[in-house]
Amino acid sequence: MKYRLTIITPTLNAGSTILSTLHSIKSLSILCKDLQHILIDGGSTDMTLNYIEDYVINAEYDVLLLHQKTHGVYAAMNQAIDHALGEYIHILNADDVLLDPYLYNSVLEYCSANSPKVVSSGVIYRNETDQRISRIWPSFRPTDPIEKALMNGFQLPHPGLIVHYSIYTSRRYNIEYPYSSDLDFIRHILNAIPPDQIYYVPVFLVSMNPSGLSSTTRARLKLFIEMLSSVSISQAINYIVRRYYIRVLSILYCTTIP
Repeated sequence: MKYRLTIITPTLNAGSTILSTLHSIKSLSILCKDLQHILIDGGSTDMTLNYIEDYVINAEYDVLLLHQKTHGVYAAMNQAIDHALGEYIHILNADDVLLDPYLYNSVLEYCSANSPKVVSSGVIYRNETDQRISRIWPSFRPTDPIEKALMNGFQLPHPGLIVHYSIYTSRRYNIEYPYSSDLDFIRHILNAIPPDQIYYVPVFLVSMNPSGLSSTTRARLKLFIEMLSSVSISQAINYIVRRYYIRVLSILYCTTIP
């Protein structure tokens, strides 16, 4: 592959957040020289494209801007993957931020030496208003067999995944699931890849916004309905209940952080 890493950022009217995302990638580029950044815009009408155009002009690494207006965020991810030239691919949304370029680069150095198929790192959620940590989503290896772990609410944080390009040659994001395609993709990873090929990083590499595609009650209901196409009703209910239990524990923990 031409680069060590490709970062893919789908955008749509992200003018209020994207500058922080771009700045964090620029900071990483100081340490990781063989970097490609692909931005794919879904038809922004705010300042997003203005910021991106300035960024493209001033970037000292490979930046590619694509456009895709009709088929949703997961179709945009798939389209960008077609143009990816990195050995590893990281989907970083336009309101996500890389936390520590030195730590991130050390993970890339581990990848160069050991060639895992997937890196799973933790993410933190920050409030938009005061930037306080509102929730954490750590990455850890499950102790149960993977199918049991999945039904008990185990899930890898998608914004913290760094995936070897070979995984995407056999599997892409299923655009039939506009709310849960990332869950479907992760389920495939966990079922298809030998456990020793997933590198669980016990640190947080990404900060993300609590609001997102599945953050509203309506969206969560649609996500639940999509899940029923691949699992039983009892399994889906058990998954949702366990996920919310884990989420509540995380929120309670964060209330203790100064």
